[in-house]
Amino acid sequence: MITSQQLYNKLKDIQVGSPLCRFTEQSCENLLPIIQRIEKLKKEKNAIVLAHNYVAPQILYSVADHTGDSYGLAKRARESSAEIIVFASVRFMAETAKILNPNKVVLDPNPEGGCTLADGITAEDVKNLRREFPN
Repeated sequence: MITSQQLYNKLKDIQVGSPLCRFTEQSCENLLPIIQRIEKLKKEKNAIVLAHNYVAPQILYSVADHTGDSYGLAKRARESSAEIIVFASVRFMAETAKILNPNKVVLDPNPEGGCTLADGITAEDVKNLRREFPN
């Protein structure tokens, strides 16, 4: 399990505009109880955490079992033997994981997390484009 010092060493040089991403040794120490609880639950429930590259660094560098882009994480979800998949990402990635793993529980901690690209087109738009460009 990660220590607060190890987490701080991973996070201290991250330069992001948000004040939420300015990490101190104390803020990393404050995260430890949550991290430890998540790690305990992952073991108890046979769960994994998949995290997209764009989620908060404290998730990427502490509780995420795998990080990456949508395609890579979809593959990881499919290959995983875990019974529960927690997908820290935008909504469509969790939906993809569920499609690929219909018998597993897929949890989306941020179900309102949309993607402007995915949300910018409807099923009707796709049907119209396929009619217009059949090949």
